[in-house]
Amino acid sequence: MPPLTVLAILENWYDNGSATAYQGMDVLLGAMGLIDAERFVAAMNREQCDYTKWRAGGLPALGIDGIAELANRLSDTLDGQ
Repeated sequence: MPPLTVLAILENWYDNGSATAYQGMDVLLGAMGLIDAERFVAAMNREQCDYTKWRAGGLPALGIDGIAELANRLSDTLDGQ
């Protein structure tokens, strides 16, 4: 099976009426732009990421307030660049 591109994914989701997935890709494209979104999709295809396993160990063992605090610190750091 050939690798999927952002446009192929969008066309497939649009044709199949998957509005949530289509909106998700729209957000991804808006946040990252076409080139970085393509790189993200390619990396996800290449890595065969198991989200359930990643989620179990991929995020720090923090509550929502702790994660929000880390996100705010990162945002402050990025704003200063």
